[in-house]
Amino acid sequence: MGITGKILYERKTELNMKSKIFLFIAIITGFVLVSFTREASHIRDDFHKAVTSECKLQTIIVSKTYPNNAMTKAYKGLASCTSADFATWPTTKWKYFTEGKTLIESAIKSETSNPEIRYVRLMVQLNAPALVGYSDEISNDLAIFVKELPHYSIDTSWKSTFIDNLKNSNELSTSQSNTLKTLKEGIIK
Repeated sequence: MGITGKILYERKTELNMKSKIFLFIAIITGFVLVSFTREASHIRDDFHKAVTSECKLQTIIVSKTYPNNAMTKAYKGLASCTSADFATWPTTKWKYFTEGKTLIESAIKSETSNPEIRYVRLMVQLNAPALVGYSDEISNDLAIFVKELPHYSIDTSWKSTFIDNLKNSNELSTSQSNTLKTLKEGIIK
């Protein structure tokens, strides 16, 4: 190979390398943009799809792709509390439950009138064993949920899902169930 061939080969290799670097940067940028554009609706979707899988719940808990906000804390807390159902050892169950409860309480303090975060805490309170003593806020949470949900900016199908999930609990009084029924009728119209 002569000098001209060697120069052409080096330039071709240099251009090929630049193309690979550009492609690599484009792919990384795409992943970063996708990670930072995940919204609360994704953690909502992800949780409701993962509720029957301990592995998927743990993935939600450790994921760094969700925004750092109260909604994410609430759903990560709900995922942790729900993970307690899959644990065998009482100490592990307690650990998952208390970690989840702490996250949910922190989310409530950040956004006191958010009906979805109240829904999250209600789901835990209505399904936690009486032994853990986490049911003191059911009436208050339900009142805020019922008051704020009609004005909450979320798709009607999610509002209906939240109401149905709460109504499936055996821990609600007849009056509370009727309140949820009336709320759903008002939202579905």
